[in-house]
Amino acid sequence: MILEVEKISSLPLSELSIGDKIRKQIIFAPFIIFIYCLTIKGGIFDGWRGIYYAFQRMFAEILLSLRLIEYRYFKEFD
Repeated sequence: MILEVEKISSLPLSELSIGDKIRKQIIFAPFIIFIYCLTIKGGIFDGWRGIYYAFQRMFAEILLSLRLIEYRYFKEFD
């Protein structure tokens, strides 16, 4: 996550991919990824496995968002 945060934070917005631009939106990114996994990727049709995967991806995005907050406001990592 630390490497991902450094990559997202160091590049200008014009050089980021769409996924990274979404990840920069700290509050909305986990929810967008959850909906993306269920609808666009078709996870809803996989039953509980698809929902479980969507929650895992959402959790990973929450962790990334927390690291982005730490980076923006504290500029330090462990």
